Amino acid sequence: MQENTHDFLGTLRSCYAPNATFVDNLVVAHPRSSIELQFYALHKIFSQASVEVGELKGGPVRDGYYAGLWQASVDFVTAQNTQQYRFSRTTKISQQVLPDDVRLEVTTTLTIDPQSKQVVRHEDEWDNVGPQLPMLWRRLNAGITNAVFRWLGWGKELQLQAARQAPSYGGID
Repeated sequence: MQENTHDFLGTLRSCYAPNATFVDNLVVAHPRSSIELQFYALHKIFSQASVEVGELKGGPVRDGYYAGLWQASVDFVTAQNTQQYRFSRTTKISQQVLPDDVRLEVTTTLTIDPQSKQVVRHEDEWDNVGPQLPMLWRRLNAGITNAVFRWLGWGKELQLQAARQAPSYGGID
């Protein structure tokens, strides 16, 4: 997991547009500040994470409605990858309830704005895990988990780091 919050925020903010959307089998996170919190939570929940990227394909440029805006042309990148997460099992209950790790076979599709070169939509489709939650539940799940993450103080940690780095990243979302 990425240890340095400064690097984490810098990477995310340079790669993802402010109005970006992240979608996987469990959540729909929008805008970038929500994505930041979801990704930051991975650092807190898991002690290790790794991604092995397989085949990458550049998609055709095409018109479409993405990230809430009509895009005259959008670039697509698709990647087959394996994501491995090891849980931080620090209590007896977590040791009894949680598995050691989770391995996901994922098809990732990134929609990239050709002008800003930033991701406007990031979709992870888990190929080896059960069904997806309905879209409404994924949106609700992101809102609930973000509220819990903020209650745990993780949102404040990100805000403080963003405030310290404001000149570098253009301020807090």
